[in-house]
Amino acid sequence: MPQAMKTARMQTPDRKNPSVQKRVYRQAKNLVVVDHWLIGTASASIPSSVDKPTEISNTKNGFDNTSASSLSEPPTNSSKETTTTATAEDANLPKRVLPLFDDMSVKKQRRTSKQKHRDVADKKRQNQKEVDAIKMATREIHTRKMVPGMRKVSQIKVVAKVNRYMGTNISSKTVSQMVREGRIGV
Repeated sequence: MPQAMKTARMQTPDRKNPSVQKRVYRQAKNLVVVDHWLIGTASASIPSSVDKPTEISNTKNGFDNTSASSLSEPPTNSSKETTTTATAEDANLPKRVLPLFDDMSVKKQRRTSKQKHRDVADKKRQNQKEVDAIKMATREIHTRKMVPGMRKVSQIKVVAKVNRYMGTNISSKTVSQMVREGRIGV
């Protein structure tokens, strides 16, 4: 933005002001780019009753802004005024449109009380299974540390073995933290 503002010959204090930069950025999104070459060919094809393409000024926020459509000429007066001009044909073109999502296409289905009770019971069973898996893993890790003759196995491998056996997905970090804190079989 500062480079574009410099090209437009804006003053240095305005170019360094973040609020002015943001204001120019917002206004620049609404500019219609007009190719001077096309305007030259368009004016040749327009009937003789109309000499030049119609200029449309941007009267947003109460400012009556009229100047050239190019940034090659400096803006008049203050940096607060950002201007756009375009042909009448360009003004009729739609601006950028974001795709609309139809929220009504996805119908929300309600569960019956029987389905809800079954889901709650399944959730409790899974939670209890994870609690039992954590107890089993912490006991095995603690036993492997305390018994001198047992082969050393990493805690990650112990937890992975317990997860496969119990059909759970407990974290090895949680189990190792509980072992460090002395919460064995809890």
